[in-house]
Formats: sequence, C-alpha cells, structure tokens
Amino acid sequence: MKNSEEIKKEEGLFKKLINELENGRIYGHLFHKKKSAIIMGSIIVGNDDYVKGPDGEYADQLDKFAAGVALAAIQTQYGYDIAFIDEAAADALYNRYTYTKRNTVANYQKAWTEKKNEVRKGTGTTVTAFAAGTDVSTPPTAVAPGNEQRFRTKAQFLKDMTTKTTEASEELLGISTVHSSTDTTGIKPDLTFSLVAGGHPQAKYTRGEFDKIQLKVDRADGKGMVWLAEPGNVTYTDNGTLPPSGTAAVWKYIAIYMLNDVFVGDWCDAVSVPVHGV
Repeated sequence: MKNSEEIKKEEGLFKKLINELENGRIYGHLFHKKKSAIIMGSIIVGNDDYVKGPDGEYADQLDKFAAGVALAAIQTQYGYDIAFIDEAAADALYNRYTYTKRNTVANYQKAWTEKKNEVRKGTGTTVTAFAAGTDVSTPPTAVAPGNEQRFRTKAQFLKDMTTKTTEASEELLGISTVHSSTDTTGIKPDLTFSLVAGGHPQAKYTRGEFDKIQLKVDRADGKGMVWLAEPGNVTYTDNGTLPPSGTAAVWKYIAIYMLNDVFVGDWCDAVSVPVHGV
C-alpha cells in the first residue's frame, strides 16, 4: 500500500502532465521517463506561445511584425493608430541593432586572445594592430526595456479582435498559433565541424523544434564512442586534450536529437574530424 508521500508525489506528477496537455504541448505517441527511450513517429507541437525563443528568430519576428502593421491594408483591417505602428518599428529597430552588435563580441574576444598569444609567444617580425571595439556611435532611438511584453500586448490586442483577425493576417504578422506536426521517423542531426581557436573542433547543427542534441565522441584512444555533451546551443566546441605536438588523429562524432530529455529519431552517421597537436 502506498504511503502519503508517494501519493502526493504521484498527484503532483499527474497535475504537471495535465498542465502540459492543457498548454498544448504533447510529445510523441508515448510518455517516457527514461532517458534511453527513443521516440519514433510524430511530435505534435501546439505553438500557443507564438513568441519566438531564440534571439535571432525573435529579432526576425519583430521585424516581420513591424513591417506588417505598417501596411495600409492591415491597419485598415484592425483599426489601430499611428502610435501603434511607431512603437512596433522602434522596438524592432532597437532590438535588431542590439542583437547584431552583441554578435560581434565573440569575434572581438577572439581577436584579443590571438593578440595576447602573439604578444607572449609570437615568432613573427611584424606586430598586428589592436582589435577595434564594436562601433555603437550611431544607435537607433533608445526604447524602454522590455520590448517583448510590449510586443505581446500589441499582438494579443490584434488576436483578440475575433471579428477582424484572420489566420492569413496573423501569419503575415508572424503571430500565428497554428499547430504543426513533425514526422520524426529517421530524423537525424546534420552535424558539421570546423576548427576554431587552438585547433579544437566546433560542432554546428540545426536545432529546429528540438531542445538539444546528445553528442558522443571517439578520440581514437581505445575507449570508443563516449558521452561528450548535450548542447542546446547550435554550436559546441570540443575542448578535449588535443594530440601531442607534431602528431595528428581523427576524432569521430555522432549525435541524436533530444526533446524533454528523451531521444528523438536516429543517431546521425559518424562525422570524422582530423585534429593536430599544437
């Protein structure tokens, strides 16, 4: 017979599952608890939250919304004022500027790392110039923090006009909540690699509707394929110890998609990456 703690725990899990179902997120045909399980079939995703999560996709969404609400036909359809259009445009412009400038930081940091290495251990006869910082001398008009909440407010204002809004208009504005279905049969991550600073392999993949991948590596050390990481970002650098200086090896990688900590689809074919000691 179950004790009170076990009953409470089961009731909590049941409430959590019901909440997920009510919020439109149902994954696969089966409910798995074990990480080793693999979902095969279809994943049904209810996109009730139309706001994009990744920063790049969100910047695109704000741009699309701002361009859409500026159209005369859309303004006539919904009946909002010019202030509505101006705020959408200002938020999109400032958000895009911030996102774009932020993406220059990695290259700036890399340039200074290379400069530091040159200063300390360089062997050349000429010295490189210092890396220039990101130019933010001509930014767009500043807006108040929290553009996502303003975007949600405007989008919901339009979506609540049930006698005026249409699926086509919401699609044009980038605020559609149409449900989608993804067939996961045979789906695999499309792993590609490049060598980055220090000669380390950097993996890149397309995340799509999944949370992350599980990545395994075989470093030709007799251990075979072993767990490496479960990156949610679409790039991941393997900072494992490289071969001794002057020698080379071939490292191999495989990956599989994950959703809610469950494997989805199939492991991709092994990708071979030559690495060298430095």
